[in-house]
Amino acid sequence: MLVILPLLALGLAGYNYRHAAKSYTASGEATVTSIAPNPTNPQGFDNYYRALASEAATDDLTRLVPGSTFADAVAKRLQAKGLNYSAGEVQAALSSTRVYRVLSVTATTGDANRSVAIGQAALDELAANGPNYFPNRPVQVSIINYPTSAAATSLKSGVLAAGTFLAGVLLAAVIALLVDLFDTRLHDRQEIEDQLGLPVIGTIPRRTRAERAA
Repeated sequence: MLVILPLLALGLAGYNYRHAAKSYTASGEATVTSIAPNPTNPQGFDNYYRALASEAATDDLTRLVPGSTFADAVAKRLQAKGLNYSAGEVQAALSSTRVYRVLSVTATTGDANRSVAIGQAALDELAANGPNYFPNRPVQVSIINYPTSAAATSLKSGVLAAGTFLAGVLLAAVIALLVDLFDTRLHDRQEIEDQLGLPVIGTIPRRTRAERAA
């Protein structure tokens, strides 16, 4: 039991890993720079405060990109190209993170081409209308790179496979423990002496099938 059940679980884990649905992630990057509020005075504030303002604007975009308003704009941009993408699908696919003033935008779906299309459209929207999302804080959005491919990620399938195998091992251990716990038989001479407190003075040997046949 301790061998067969884990082996069966291992086989099921391998099957789940090979046949689990994979996801594909396409990613691109953009920089966000806060510009001087007064165009006639480019030194309206020093570089330190400009850097802080740029990072704050980038941080705001990490919340804006996965939002419904941005997703609706990206979906309309895709639909204008004849691609059938709903705002809900776009919002479910998009996520973003930042490091200082560099914004990373990722699109994850079950199809590599759709991930790339959504990621490119999201960066197009940022390039065209990114500053419009900050009406009281003038910023400049520059695209560093567009997604050209989507990498397959199998983390979920790997976790599922590992969980299946561990569940099989745990189930085998629990069953073996229960069988041993409710087994009231005496299996050998030592157990008899321990339970009765008396020495065993003789045993009847177990005959083999050949001996019984003879």
